[in-house]
Amino acid sequence: MARYVYFPKRNTSPSPLASKEMKGSLFTIQPMNQRQKKSWRKS
Repeated sequence: MARYVYFPKRNTSPSPLASKEMKGSLFTIQPMNQRQKKSWRKS
């Protein structure tokens, strides 16, 4: 949940490195969300 809070701060930063970090974090969050959905289905 903490990562979601950092997104707006990274969005405001115009540096290209920040945009790459945003993309990287998005890719890491997507599989995590999928795992959460699977765990929800099991429960």
